[in-house]
Amino acid sequence: MINKTLKKISLLMMSIILLLPLMMVATPKAQAAETDSAYSAIKKRGVLVVGLSADYAPFEFHATVQGR
Repeated sequence: MINKTLKKISLLMMSIILLLPLMMVATPKAQAAETDSAYSAIKKRGVLVVGLSADYAPFEFHATVQGR
């Protein structure tokens, strides 16, 4: 009884291991045109705007040095 269950589980695991790479190959890749439009928009503006969170140092760090 235990031997049959073990065989079923091992067969299931082997099937998953063999089918996973096939599913990864079958999925479509992201198209380069999507990233190209963002790149061309940045080049057109001439400026890359980056937003940062003030939750982490040194961005939230404010110290008074010589009265400033």
